[in-house]
Amino acid sequence: MFRNLLIGAGLVAFAGTASAQTTLLTETFDSGVVPPTGWSETNNGNSAGWEPDFTGLKAWHDDYTGYNDNSLVSPAFDASGVTEMYMHAVQDQAFATWRDTNDVDLSIDGGLTFTTVYSETSQTSADGTDLEVDLSAYAGNASVTLSFHYTGDYANEWDLVDLLVDDTAPPPPPPYWGHLPTTFVSANGYRENFDGLGGVVPSHMAVNMLDAATRADHAEAWCNVGQLAACLTPYDGGSNLEMGVIPGNTNYPVVSNALIIGLDGTGVSDFTMSFQAIDFGEELSDDDGVFVSSDGLSWEAAATDWAALAGFEVYQLATCDLASTTVDVSGEFYVAIAQSDNFPYGYLDGVGVDNVTVGCPVYTASNLVAGGMGDLAVSGANPAAVVYLAYSLLPGPITTPYGLADLGAPYKIIGAFAPDASGNIATQLPIPPLAAGVTAWTQGLEISGAGARFTNGLKVTVQ
Repeated sequence: MFRNLLIGAGLVAFAGTASAQTTLLTETFDSGVVPPTGWSETNNGNSAGWEPDFTGLKAWHDDYTGYNDNSLVSPAFDASGVTEMYMHAVQDQAFATWRDTNDVDLSIDGGLTFTTVYSETSQTSADGTDLEVDLSAYAGNASVTLSFHYTGDYANEWDLVDLLVDDTAPPPPPPYWGHLPTTFVSANGYRENFDGLGGVVPSHMAVNMLDAATRADHAEAWCNVGQLAACLTPYDGGSNLEMGVIPGNTNYPVVSNALIIGLDGTGVSDFTMSFQAIDFGEELSDDDGVFVSSDGLSWEAAATDWAALAGFEVYQLATCDLASTTVDVSGEFYVAIAQSDNFPYGYLDGVGVDNVTVGCPVYTASNLVAGGMGDLAVSGANPAAVVYLAYSLLPGPITTPYGLADLGAPYKIIGAFAPDASGNIATQLPIPPLAAGVTAWTQGLEISGAGARFTNGLKVTVQ
């Protein structure tokens, strides 16, 4: 970062003539001594507390020596000559989900009492993230002291470098997801199994493969729908969405990936989203889940935690409601299917997604055991509709008068069913005793006066 050019330790106060910047405090933490000259530490004695990291170039607090309540305290500095004040630093976070507290505290009475002015809450473990804190509420005070306050019992690791306090506000951050679709498609009955893309990302989609900290494009990130390479783990068919680090990578960078879809909710009443998801050993991150935005800048979560949404090394059907946030989905909006990672896709980490639907009835099949009765269910159907369920022993797609179906020909109609007043169907299907090990493709079609909608398709294997 450009502030790394301001080298020095301790208290510095001067007015820059070209930029009109007033620098109040700088510390690089690269002397190999922590606390550095002029700084102090309060330590509850359970560990070395704040100390140099293994390179000697950062101030670091470990995570593995029992309960700690330790503060790295700056020298007092004079802020009486400024009307705005900002703290800038670069931090690393390891094991972020285990954090107790990482706070920036401030005192204006010589360190007798401190007020917390910033608390780190990110669940993402990442290196080199900017730590920006607006201290303007305390500008004008003749004595200001900062404290980096760590508490935790076998919690996270926190380290700091390149601290600067001045009167210059940080530049606006880059867009969280820098690549957005340029067109939008209707959210009514939207279905995408990625097989028909032919390795080309259409204009109503955009892929983001970013450094988790800087949000810049990262060459080792992997957000693949077939445009980068043949997909490794589709639910069915030949393609799916893969998110992680590039397969075979050995550098283990922390990256963030997102497939963003442009949808148009005009006239749509059902914003249920369903998808098949698989994970290969997922840790929780702020970027994990399904997010919604009306402007591509502010995002709200409709679903989080891939470990709960996805099956471990096996696909699992997940659902969420895109209308459950405060984002206006009545017109054009964006959906981000996103994930942060530091291991190659399919190797200890990574998330795969397939068979995405929005505004479709959701179809499930369970207890498919040879010689037994399988349970079939549909939710979110139009109560005034008729829903046809069918299966085939061959994969799709096939062309029908209602669009492409996810099963093949020939297919067999299981039956026609009337949803209850809540739009639900529950029925049973006898499974032949000799069907053990047979794989089938099954799907529903809702027909009503409002038109026709397919359910999600299912690939099932009889036990």
